[in-house]
Amino acid sequence: SSSLDTTPLILTGANATFSGDVTVSKAYPKLLLNDSQGVPRSFSVGTNNETFTVRNETGSADAFTIAGATNAATFAGNATVNGGQLYVQNAVNPLIYLNDTNAGAGIFQQEGNTTRIGSDSNTQVVLVQNNATAVTIDTDKNVGIGTTSPSNKLDIRQSSSSGSDVIGTGAITIGSDNPYWTLRGTATSLQDLAFDRNYAGSWYESIRI
Repeated sequence: SSSLDTTPLILTGANATFSGDVTVSKAYPKLLLNDSQGVPRSFSVGTNNETFTVRNETGSADAFTIAGATNAATFAGNATVNGGQLYVQNAVNPLIYLNDTNAGAGIFQQEGNTTRIGSDSNTQVVLVQNNATAVTIDTDKNVGIGTTSPSNKLDIRQSSSSGSDVIGTGAITIGSDNPYWTLRGTATSLQDLAFDRNYAGSWYESIRI
């Protein structure tokens, strides 16, 4: 019996069958499965009801498991995809489920011709740009832009709570390319509501309420 650290076991063009356990006695052992061209090959264990487990580097905890009965894979830490794309494919309603066990759950799902993005619990949904809140959907399904506490079905706030007297600087823009209009809360003492019109690149105040 030779040491596994210095003398490898090499089998060429044949199968090897072990009827018991195989133990590699060294610090942090590795099992590499490659063909003669160095191409990784598949590794499978047991029956459909058995679980394949990969331990962490020190062997103190499970890092990755595949449940034989369901083919469900579980990562105990972070999962990194070094390629350019991550595919989740299924014939019926493929789903990415993000579960915070202390709060709620987020979902990304393709349901037929409908793409669903949101929450699977009574928690708000937030769209973020540059790590800052851009759009908030609260638990009453109110949508807020410029506010994280929308008070109506659609609540749009200007960037400044004091309003704006700069024509064309408002909260809502409607219309075609030429002309189009902006709805603006003014900074006057009465906080008027103004409709500004842009025509041929120039702004005009059209209506003030």
